[in-house]
Amino acid sequence: MHLNYETETWRRQLQIIAKSLHKEEVANKWLRNFTQKLNRLRAELDVQYPHATFLFLRKYKQSFYLTTSRSVSEIFFQELGMHSAYGKSVAGGEIKLENILAMDPDHIMLMVCQEQETLYDWNKLQLSTDWMKLKAAKENNIHCISTDPWFEYSAVAHERILEQVRELLIE
Repeated sequence: MHLNYETETWRRQLQIIAKSLHKEEVANKWLRNFTQKLNRLRAELDVQYPHATFLFLRKYKQSFYLTTSRSVSEIFFQELGMHSAYGKSVAGGEIKLENILAMDPDHIMLMVCQEQETLYDWNKLQLSTDWMKLKAAKENNIHCISTDPWFEYSAVAHERILEQVRELLIE
């Protein structure tokens, strides 16, 4: 059976792989458990964050970049029902601080490149008055995340996303 990773959903990918390994029941059980976890988490998020907006950003050197992934789009925004501060689609290009201020998201999910110049600029920026004007900064809702699992597209990564969302936003 041919598997097209670009067009198949992660659930379908898991089912195709399970079928080739004769582990369909294991995969189906895993998917049922995942769906239960997802539904419980979504219900909790609906109560705690009914109208909150989220902005995913990447910080590199002196710049911010709008960022998303198939996992972020499908799991965080579609399946968990969270609200994007930037609308339905994201090009992934550079974004200026004044544009972030105009969006004024409730939460920022931030990936900071772990290299010296970026880290220096990030430490300096956090002390700036412009940064502190952001609702997310004022309310301590800047959540530093890593590319793993947010930029991996797999069943296991999506389970880790649910765990991280719970850690960051519920616990």
